[in-house]
Amino acid sequence: MPASGTPSTGISVRNERIASLDWSDSGHSDDALTQRIKEGLPKLFSRLNLAAGNAECSVNLAGNRLRGPDAIAMLLRRMREAKVHVTSMRLHKNQLGDEAMQSIADHMRHSGKDGKPLLELHLSDNRLTEVGVRTLLEAAHKCRYYFSANSTPERRCRALWLRCENQWPPINDPQQLLDELTADGLKVCLLPSKEYVPPVGGRARQTQLEAAVHMHHAFAPKSEHRLSTDAWSRERDKGSSGGKGGKDSSWGSDSRKELVRSDSKDSKGKDGKDGK
Repeated sequence: MPASGTPSTGISVRNERIASLDWSDSGHSDDALTQRIKEGLPKLFSRLNLAAGNAECSVNLAGNRLRGPDAIAMLLRRMREAKVHVTSMRLHKNQLGDEAMQSIADHMRHSGKDGKPLLELHLSDNRLTEVGVRTLLEAAHKCRYYFSANSTPERRCRALWLRCENQWPPINDPQQLLDELTADGLKVCLLPSKEYVPPVGGRARQTQLEAAVHMHHAFAPKSEHRLSTDAWSRERDKGSSGGKGGKDSSWGSDSRKELVRSDSKDSKGKDGKDGK
């Protein structure tokens, strides 16, 4: 079996269990993606050992012209039917609205039940409103997979890593949305990167473990509870947070006044824009 795919297919196979599908920046509309799914997925499946039931695939559809739910739903449904675990999905820089989020929410419910949860979802630079964001968060909580009880030493906490900043038109008041979600029992933890781990034993660590969804803190950049870089530097110098210092700050939506160090490895720029 070849170690990697060709640029024309966008399919890369590391071994018979792990693959990636990269159809980003292809100018695909929903109809074009539907056609490519019909042609491309059989090629992907033929190179994986589907009988073992443990195949994984990351999907990158960023930078296209996707709008509706049907093509995405078709892709995710066929992955589930083949028992391929979609670990991450990059859909940033498309034209997706709230309606398309229902297809993703449906997948989250089915895949979580099957023990194959979506672990990363990138939706920055689309056309989501508060309704679409809430749809995703409700689905993550209802599937009951993204909680600290599922933590392992290797994966730390299997929360959903969700990026959905920079929507157009902009979400009116992201912080109010987070407050409302928290009041409804839908806990969210805002972090500087998916790799970030607060000091063990602190309240920030507990907040992180209790939240089913982790989001990049650029989602609510104007929050009155966000600490400035200078404020973090002063606290770091006092030794109030262990470990290496960073260049930013993070917070959980239900414990915003707590200092947390930042190590912004996952952010591609000062404006927090989602990267590939």
